[in-house]
Formats: sequence, structure tokens, C-alpha cells
Amino acid sequence: MEQQGEVLNFESEIFRQDGTASWISENAHIVRDAAGETLYYEGTVQDISERRHYQEQLERQANHDMLTGCPTASCWATRVSRALPVLRGWVTT
Repeated sequence: MEQQGEVLNFESEIFRQDGTASWISENAHIVRDAAGETLYYEGTVQDISERRHYQEQLERQANHDMLTGCPTASCWATRVSRALPVLRGWVTT
């Protein structure tokens, strides 16, 4: 915040006192006086839990077979490409 003067579309998962989780999006900026000193931070916080829920559903539908629930070929390809660098580190030549 001090370096950029603002935060835009910062998404984070928060946990309420009762333990339930929500997702929020934050936008804020610094309000300064004429000398450039920070007076306060001003911004908004928006609950985006529903949007995140639908986004997760879409990602699951795109990466898993609807009938079996098994990962699709593209999902497996992504997983293998992520695992290869790790596996190469285990292999000694």
C-alpha cells in the first residue's frame, strides 16, 4: 500500500469468528494531506463468495468428466507437466 498508493481487486479468503469462510475482494487507496502524509486508508470490501463458488464449479466441470468425476485428459496433462520437474529432481543419473 505504501509503495503503490493503492490496492486493486485483492482477493482473499477470510474466516469469521464462528469458523465459516468467505471470499472478499478489496480495493483501497491512501488519502494524504497537502504535505503528503498519510491521513487514512479508504476503500471497499465486497463479498465474492458466490462468484468464487461458481468459478470453482466451472473449473471442476472443465477438468473432470461429468459422469464419472474422473479427471479429463487435459487435466491429467496439466498435472503431469507440473509433476515432471519434481520427478526429474528425484531421478539420479
